[in-house]
Amino acid sequence: MANKDMEFELALEVLSDLQREAGRHLAEALRPELATDDRAVEAGLYLECLADLQAAGAPQAADTNLPAALVRASLQALDATALVDSADRLGALLDKAVEDAAEPERLQGLEPELELHVLRRQRFTRRLEGARIALGGELAWSPGQAEAVEYFDARVRPMAWALAFANQRREGHARLSAPAARADQWWWMEGVDVRWQAVVMAEDVAELLERWPTFELHLDQLRRAARVRQGRAREADLPAGMLESLEEGRVEVLAAAGPGARPVLGPGLGVTALLLPGSQGYRLLLEPAEGVRVTGAPVIESAGGQRLTGRMQASGTWVVELGATPPAGGVLVIGLDGREVREKVDLG
Repeated sequence: MANKDMEFELALEVLSDLQREAGRHLAEALRPELATDDRAVEAGLYLECLADLQAAGAPQAADTNLPAALVRASLQALDATALVDSADRLGALLDKAVEDAAEPERLQGLEPELELHVLRRQRFTRRLEGARIALGGELAWSPGQAEAVEYFDARVRPMAWALAFANQRREGHARLSAPAARADQWWWMEGVDVRWQAVVMAEDVAELLERWPTFELHLDQLRRAARVRQGRAREADLPAGMLESLEEGRVEVLAAAGPGARPVLGPGLGVTALLLPGSQGYRLLLEPAEGVRVTGAPVIESAGGQRLTGRMQASGTWVVELGATPPAGGVLVIGLDGREVREKVDLG
């Protein structure tokens, strides 16, 4: 509760600062003695504040009273050439960051320049939105500006993962952005939860792949599990209807299992059981739910009297080897939290 109160107070403080800043820039933009170019600059800064205020859910700070010509002039003042230059410089900077991935002091020195280029890109979006609010209609960048924005995004966004070295600074900007505006601010939001250490270790991963091509299978399993953790379970190439049959929170197990896996137990037992096909035969993978302890090794008792005992893996899951042809039916016997559980399973 205390954290929510702090976030609310921070939001109010940011909103108040934005309102004061908007009022100051509006007053300057309306001063007739200023040169036209100076008034356009102040009007542009006001429009950016206006966009932020609306995204934060605030009422308009004040009547704009800005002539339409001044609003359009402030929009036209956005420098497309400078944005293209920022795209190239930021792209080179990200290449440098990857090269110096394990040198934190060098990376820290790159952060101010990264921030400068990203803020230039953000200005294009904020000012256009503010101009639309001020004039109450649809406006657009000039063709040259639109091309510059497209160039920046095409040049930088595919390498958004490399922005992770500045995630602490990016997270600060994201927290100051209104929730409604964050979805469009990929420069702050994408990968802000990724640890830079993952990039640092990329060379070691490449070495593993080169020495053991089969490591790619493990990597593919990790990718599938990551998709699920990110809330994109249905993009993990899982068979239809399989997600609904798993216990809540156990989808990662299935994602890591790979194609062809199917659950053989219903929810509610405190353990997920998956039948896995493979080149070496079928296996039964068992994963206890969080907080549930396996106190007795799992055993499959087949209808013909055969007993197949499972073994524990390093990950904490259990595997029962079923052979080339799994028994059509049987009973799973497993100890969970000190009690013996017996449950029929369909392995056919």
